[in-house]
Order: sequence, then C-alpha cells, then structure tokens
Amino acid sequence: VIWKTLTGGADVLTLRDLGKNYKFVDSRLPELIERFTDLDADKSGTVERREFYAFFGDGDLWLDMKMQGIIGLPELKKQIRNFYWRVKLDRLRRKAGYFVNNDEAIILVFKGNPGVGKTMFGRLIAQLLYKIDIIPTEKFVEAQRDQLVGSHIGETEKKTEELLEQTHGGVLFVDEAYRLNVKDSDKDFGKEAINTLMKAMTVKGKVIVLAGYPREMAEFVAVNPGIQRRITYEFIFDDYTVEDLGQILRLQVQKRGFSIDPTLDLKGLTTVVADGTTPQQRAAMNGGMCEHIARNAIVALNNEEV
Repeated sequence: VIWKTLTGGADVLTLRDLGKNYKFVDSRLPELIERFTDLDADKSGTVERREFYAFFGDGDLWLDMKMQGIIGLPELKKQIRNFYWRVKLDRLRRKAGYFVNNDEAIILVFKGNPGVGKTMFGRLIAQLLYKIDIIPTEKFVEAQRDQLVGSHIGETEKKTEELLEQTHGGVLFVDEAYRLNVKDSDKDFGKEAINTLMKAMTVKGKVIVLAGYPREMAEFVAVNPGIQRRITYEFIFDDYTVEDLGQILRLQVQKRGFSIDPTLDLKGLTTVVADGTTPQQRAAMNGGMCEHIARNAIVALNNEEV
C-alpha cells in the first residue's frame, strides 16, 4: 500500500516522488527520508521496488541483495548466510518459547589476506544483526592497536573500556588484532587490552570482531586460549580470483569517473591483470591492487594529455 501511494504503482521510487509525498512519508516511514541513499544500492538516484522491500522487509531479502552486489567470494558468502540463519533461527526458537541460551556475547574472527573486504563485511554484519533485532543500533567502530593500547600502567585498560562503551549496542571491529600480542615481551601493554576485551566477551549483547591475516590470527588465538573459548563463529576469507579482480578493476575505473576502452571486454581485462601481476602480488593486495592499478592508469593518462 505504501509503495503504491508513493509511486502510483511504478517500479521505481524517485526523489521527486519522495518530495511530492513528504508529509505522508514523514508520518508513516520517516526512515525512508533519512536512508534514501542507503536504499539506492546502485546509486542511480532511484530506489527499485526490490531495494525498498529488501530494506523494509525481512533480513533474508536484504542479505540476498547485499550478497548479489558483492563480487566473488562464494565460500565466504555461504559462511555469512549460515551465520545469519544460525542467529535468526535461535531467535525464532526463543520467541516460540524454547530454551536457547542467549547470555553469550557474539565473538567473531575474520581471517583473510589484505584487500579481501574484511572491514566491508564487518559493517555488513553490524547492519545484519541490527536488521534482525540482535543489537539495537547499526553502530560500527573500527579500532587498531593504537586506539586500545596506552603507554603507561592503567592507560590501556581505560582506553579499551572507553572504546567498548563507545560501541555499546553495536559492533567493535578490531583490525590486525594479533598486533595486541607482542611475542617475548612481558612489559608490553597489549596484554592488558586483550584481558579487558576478554572480560567484555562474557557480557551479554556485546559483539566483537577480531580481524587479521590468517597465519597471524591463528597464532594470536593459539597463545590466548581465553579468546579461543569465547569465539562463536569464524569466517575464512579466500583471495579473489583473477576473474574477480578483472571485475573489481573495471568498477574502480568507473568509480573514478573514467571508462575502459570498449574493445577490452572482461576477459581481456582479466588477462591484463593475470599477465601484469604475480600470484604473490595478488595475494598480498587483492582488491587493493585494483585501486593501485586504476590510480596509476589515470596518472599515466594525465601525463599523456599534458
């Protein structure tokens, strides 16, 4: 009914429609005004019917739409969907009167090489948990060692507790979490941050994501058994394939307002990436490599013009 009122039955909602029906929207669906740009997933200046229903409907549609907009990473997408259904089904069981423990914090570990979208997926997890009423806000706070560890006794615990309080009701994302543990150093204050985080991991409603490179994160968890016991779900991020990188490169170029020569199709672009880089370079940079290539291509083009 709301969609028909706003669009007259059309397949897209425009900003003009929003303006014409401003009073109606403000009284019935004020979030539409605040979040129009979020709903406009393809940045076309319009909101499609599927985008509207995905955002204001249930989490299933929303998650499917988000997954369709992300290049590659099929195994990770399966892991995300499994996590979603595990959390959602537990919530439905509790609502139906079954006893399902919900006193635990949600502690997630992300293991992946650079440039595979760990932070992007961290934000998606925050939005998803909010969408299905697991957390009260979409708040997402990213932190690294510097935001958690102080330089003198007592400062680290205070900084970490303040950050945890800042993320109350949302998600704390600790990037390169393994850097909190300095090997063979009894004087490093990183251990205080780890201990403070572990205390928070026993608090109902807390959501903490520990992210980093696979080998380093495995070592970090191994030397901190208290964290190992508290992990509720682990996500493994594979590297992008060469075909994925070809698609990402095309998007990076378009994002900067440029276009690729029409004679170079996706297959040709993939060949450019494969021939111009090594497997080691691709694993070390992943999507970040495409940003690097796009920036340098534009610089080279500017130099030609000059």
